Amino acid sequence: MIRLNLLSAKEKKYFTISRFMNIWREILWIILIFMLVNSIVLVGGRKLLQNQLGQYANDIPGAREIEKVNIDIRMANEWIAFHLGWHRYYISWLVPLLEIAKITPSSITLVSLNMSSDGTVAITGTADFRNDLIVFRDNLKNSDFLTEVDLPLQNLTASKNIIFSMRAKLKLDNLKLKL
Repeated sequence: MIRLNLLSAKEKKYFTISRFMNIWREILWIILIFMLVNSIVLVGGRKLLQNQLGQYANDIPGAREIEKVNIDIRMANEWIAFHLGWHRYYISWLVPLLEIAKITPSSITLVSLNMSSDGTVAITGTADFRNDLIVFRDNLKNSDFLTEVDLPLQNLTASKNIIFSMRAKLKLDNLKLKL
């Protein structure tokens, strides 16, 4: 038998590589089809098992009541998570108001007390004596909730029946609700 090789070495190498590529492509197609069939079988099996589990769960005495309790628990957990989420932004104004009321001497009458959410406090009022006003200012400076208490010097010129106004900054971190 006589063999004739009419292809050049370059063409022979090209056809050999293309033959291997065709074989690999066929193998990959077979693997892909096998994986598709397996995934369809697995999804169908999962659905079948879920249906069977649902039927068995319905046969258990008290299953419906347990499911209702689980739904109530999930709703309560969502409610708690929501409220804990906004509490970190909540500022309790009651505590600094009570603190200011507690440290205010009896001879001082507060006319207005303005607190803003940016942390500034404006206090206006009347004081019977200058010493009482100085004590009040010092009490505000020593408070856990206020800093930068500013009492202008013009408020200290009179010794009796002083109409005053002062400003301060709130320590907002001390006012946040602690949970």
